Amino acid sequence: MYLPCPVCHVVMNRRLFATGTGVIIDVCRAHGTFFDAGELPLVIEFVMNGGLERAERKEIERLREAARRELAQARDAARSAASTVLPGERTRASSLVDLLASLLG
Repeated sequence: MYLPCPVCHVVMNRRLFATGTGVIIDVCRAHGTFFDAGELPLVIEFVMNGGLERAERKEIERLREAARRELAQARDAARSAASTVLPGERTRASSLVDLLASLLG
């Protein structure tokens, strides 16, 4: 349930504190973050036990995997485009794919 900010009474956004916490916090753009009863001790325990680091590693791996998938799609598209180019010619798309592959290496 979306709650109004106790200060300005504008409906706050809700978001997961971090992957693995199970704690949904209420955020007012103007007045900050608000915790419901019992949530702050859960967040503190999560942080003290290394939860933020684990959540960050998971997010980094998720982003890497998404980049790998996009690179594979770009390679497929470049191969498809290259099949319509005369032998010996190089497309701008395949050059870009090669650059991305070297960066993600």
